[in-house]
Amino acid sequence: MSDLYETDVLTWSERQAELLRRRAAGERVNEDEIDWLNVAETRLHRDDARDDYLASMRDKIDMAKLYRRALRGMPDTIDGQPPGPVPAECPMTLEELIAE
Repeated sequence: MSDLYETDVLTWSERQAELLRRRAAGERVNEDEIDWLNVAETRLHRDDARDDYLASMRDKIDMAKLYRRALRGMPDTIDGQPPGPVPAECPMTLEELIAE
């Protein structure tokens, strides 16, 4: 799975998100398919995404759809507390997310 992370981060991200959503919903998934090492890496994620982003990806990335999907996958509680207010619409554009 790490090879896919290095060669096609978009496909890797979509696959990992699917597995994590299924796991969060209580479904049994093959833990070996979850690329924990790269999923857990957060500090440099935006820098890595910025470096890997290609203009040709722009048409394949639907921010509104991804945001709606993230909202649906958001848990009702986090550590026993309801999450804070979350905007109904994605508050950032792709360009803002990958900006320096």
